[in-house]
Amino acid sequence: MTTFEGQGIYRLGWPVTAVVIAILLLMSTGCTERVEPVCDGLPAEGLDRIEVLSDGGSVEVRRVEGAEFVELDGEIHIVAASARSAGNKAEDITLEFYAEGTTAMLILDIPPQAQPAWGELILTVPEGFSGRIETTNAPVTVEGLEDELRVVTTNGKVTVSDMAGSLDLQSTNGKVQVERVAGDVRVVTTNAAVEIEDLQGNVDADTTNGKVSLTDVLGDVTGRTTNGKISLSGHRGSFDVDTTNAPIDLDTVLPDGGCGHASSTNGSIDLAVPADLSATLEAKTTNGSIDIDEITFDGQLHDDWASVIFGDGGAELVLSTTNGAIHVTGS
Repeated sequence: MTTFEGQGIYRLGWPVTAVVIAILLLMSTGCTERVEPVCDGLPAEGLDRIEVLSDGGSVEVRRVEGAEFVELDGEIHIVAASARSAGNKAEDITLEFYAEGTTAMLILDIPPQAQPAWGELILTVPEGFSGRIETTNAPVTVEGLEDELRVVTTNGKVTVSDMAGSLDLQSTNGKVQVERVAGDVRVVTTNAAVEIEDLQGNVDADTTNGKVSLTDVLGDVTGRTTNGKISLSGHRGSFDVDTTNAPIDLDTVLPDGGCGHASSTNGSIDLAVPADLSATLEAKTTNGSIDIDEITFDGQLHDDWASVIFGDGGAELVLSTTNGAIHVTGS
């Protein structure tokens, strides 16, 4: 057990008092050395931000109401052929935890000679903190921060919940999930899904080979993906969404003077709107049909294009697809 008492730079040196676990079940002759750090914490007074930089391993940040310290807990795992080899590797791993101005800094450095190794770090912070987290090959979970948050990771899932502040979330090959947030959200990922639920703010979501799913979003939405479905449910605001080789499902309420644009290639578009909607609609498809049901309109409706007005007009709807149908339904 290695104990971290307050701020400083800690090197996991030999001998390491840790549990050595044979991983015979993994059909390996090696072993895993686990170091469990416990930190007495940094006094939270004067701090309002966290910054985490990690070479590898998961990062979890939680808010604790009324906390007086920023506290660190978790584990560092080292895989080696023997306990002594793991201990030697531990000498090269450095964990820095200190205050710099108003920022609580956490830096985990795992150099190449110490790998394979990874951290599982948990930070608890008082209310009112913002943050920046950068890690590789691992998930990031954040709960309860305020003001703003920026996360950059590779090959890891990003999960953020119960926040009041803006989010900038970036991942590769990792799903991004956001729940119960008041603030604008920007998401960029690849080969993974974007799921956002219960948001008060604007959304800008961009992924490839993954779906974009937004539920109960109050704000304007921009969404782009390839080879992935886009769905908006319980949405209120303007939208601009685009996908290829997948359908688009929209259940939305446009504001007065708002705009709704949806485009797909090789996918259908289904749009549900209030029956008393006031908007213009321009729609076109290639190798598909256009239907309008359960809502009164004036204008021209043809098999592959439509130019109509709902109610008094005002808002603007533009829908286009190739090799797919367009279906507009009043509700």
